[in-house]
Amino acid sequence: MMFNNELFSTAVKTNLESQLAMFKTLTDAAFASVEELIDLNIDTAKASLAEATVSARQLMSAKDPQECVSCTSAQLQGNIENTLAFTRQMANIVFKAQGKFSNEVETQVAEAHRKASDLVDNAAKNAPASSQGAIVLMKSAIDHANTGYGQFSKAARQVAGMLDGQMVAAASQISQTAEKISGRAARK
Repeated sequence: MMFNNELFSTAVKTNLESQLAMFKTLTDAAFASVEELIDLNIDTAKASLAEATVSARQLMSAKDPQECVSCTSAQLQGNIENTLAFTRQMANIVFKAQGKFSNEVETQVAEAHRKASDLVDNAAKNAPASSQGAIVLMKSAIDHANTGYGQFSKAARQVAGMLDGQMVAAASQISQTAEKISGRAARK
């Protein structure tokens, strides 16, 4: 089967442009996510410093051991809640970035599939009749690659969903444990 050089050159150029566009989109999404994580860390550090100052003042003003234990218990509960909130926010940023990456890759894969199919169809127009078997084989390979990517993508989304569910369950369990610990400390 003979490929038209102009057709091949255009396909290579279009493919390269698509890859560069995808790389830019993924890079922009990565930088946006990193920026969100940095902002989250800065905000968390500021809030932690302010809370530590308030906590230190409360401990210094405690008049008896029971008040000190109550204060410490409340601080522990607050710290655990803040840690859980931070973890949830961080997970949301990561899952949002993963979603952007997945969507972009899926879009690009679908576009690449379409372009590859178009290239084979255009090549088939100029190909001799004896090359029909090779054309069918190429179309089949493109379709199988696309099916394989679809299965991989589905599995990746399922894993992300499971991780999200496990994080929610772990956060709930940690919160319940913290409440029990705080309750025991307050009773002492």
